[in-house]
Amino acid sequence: MNLDLTGKTALIGGASQGLGFASAYELSELGATCILVSRNEETLKKAVAHLDSSKGQKHAYLVADYTNPTQVVAQVEEYIKTNGPIEILINNSGGPAAGNILTMKTEDFEHGFKMH
Repeated sequence: MNLDLTGKTALIGGASQGLGFASAYELSELGATCILVSRNEETLKKAVAHLDSSKGQKHAYLVADYTNPTQVVAQVEEYIKTNGPIEILINNSGGPAAGNILTMKTEDFEHGFKMH
């Protein structure tokens, strides 16, 4: 199976840690240029530094908060205008907080769904 993603660009939400970072890490290992999105610039800088760039990838990050969709759209549009298309999307965010499903409120679930 050919899993070479060299020359492809991936946008990964919630990518400074957890599943988002794991996705970015694997995509970079396959040759993709990864654009990490998260709220914390310091953790984004550290995450980008740990990505594979052996195939000439130019990884980057966007500081944006999924609770502000207008900000996310503006950041992504600016990236595309300057750097070209994005072929891969990993639509990930923090989601609902961990906890007992029996004690969670409807609003907790709605917030998690809205983030995606």
